[in-house]
Amino acid sequence: MRSDPKPLSDWLQNPSSEAGGLLAKVQQIQTLTLDLQVWLNTPDPCPWASAVRVASFEDGTLTIYCTDASSLTLFRYRSLDAMKFFRQKLGESCARIETKVRPLTQASGR
Repeated sequence: MRSDPKPLSDWLQNPSSEAGGLLAKVQQIQTLTLDLQVWLNTPDPCPWASAVRVASFEDGTLTIYCTDASSLTLFRYRSLDAMKFFRQKLGESCARIETKVRPLTQASGR
């Protein structure tokens, strides 16, 4: 007699599975983006904070997407402080920040 299949949550919560590893990366990016939003809005609200998001963190490079060139320029003015902030979060494994303009699309839901 066959046993019941494993629930999907078992696969998603297992970091050694492909789906679990992918989900862990997505959660890390989501957490880093939320942390970035809070950091940009502290101590005063930042009008362009919602235009900046973390896209990936691989091989020591944190990739930041900005929805337009003006928010990218403003973020670059704060890039040294951002590097300090992310090194507190990620440790010395964060070696560089790469910024790119990537407009949001309708499909992204934002």
